[in-house]
Amino acid sequence: MLSAPPPTIRDGEALSEVANARSEVTASQRERTDLTFEYNERLAAACEQIGARYLDVTTATIDPATRLVHDRFRHPDPGEIHLHPKRYTTLIATALADLLR
Repeated sequence: MLSAPPPTIRDGEALSEVANARSEVTASQRERTDLTFEYNERLAAACEQIGARYLDVTTATIDPATRLVHDRFRHPDPGEIHLHPKRYTTLIATALADLLR
C-alpha cells in the first residue's frame, strides 16, 4: 500500500476548477495535513495486521519547517492540485526500488 499524499491547496487558495469546487471545505491545510498523517498511520497499522507492505512516501514530501507539503513537491502549474509529477513519481520509484532490494 502506498501512503496518501499530503494536501497541496493552501489556505485561501482557489486556483483551479477542482480547487474552487472544494471551497466549501473549511478545514485548514494544517488540519487536512494532520488528517492525512492520521489516515496514513491507520493504513500502516492495517497493512501490518494483514501482512501487507506499506510504503510511506508522504513524509518525504513534507517541509520540516512548516510540516506542510514542501514547495518543491507542489505542481509547477499553480492551478494544479496534484503533486509535482516528475518529483513525486521519482520519489515513489526510488522507494519501490529500495523496498524490492
